Amino acid sequence: MQGLLFKAWKPWMAGIAIGLLVIPAYLTSALSGRNYPLGVTHGVLHVQLLVTESSLNHVWQKSPPPDITSKEKTENTADKPAGKKVSWWLIVLVISLVAGSWVSARTMNKARMIKIPYSASFIRSLRD
Repeated sequence: MQGLLFKAWKPWMAGIAIGLLVIPAYLTSALSGRNYPLGVTHGVLHVQLLVTESSLNHVWQKSPPPDITSKEKTENTADKPAGKKVSWWLIVLVISLVAGSWVSARTMNKARMIKIPYSASFIRSLRD
């Protein structure tokens, strides 16, 4: 077991591991009301909304199917929460992806600290 954690995986081994991780990822995404394959594009958008927007409609799980008549449906349209919908499943997916990548790099001794360049060298790189 130690050999699998501390040395580089062959591409086919990583492919099998990712394929096995997709199964529980899809099942948990379906429970949250998101029936789509695994992807991070919308997750990054939802993290950005979480940081920049103040009025949000937080989604933790799949909403129950509506069981109301058409008359009640028109009366309840005003009861919808204001704000953009944010799925916490997608936010957790993105955070887990970043954390897992860092842990993987640390176990391989390939992790480096984020290096912020000096302002002069940053401006110089923008000009080039």
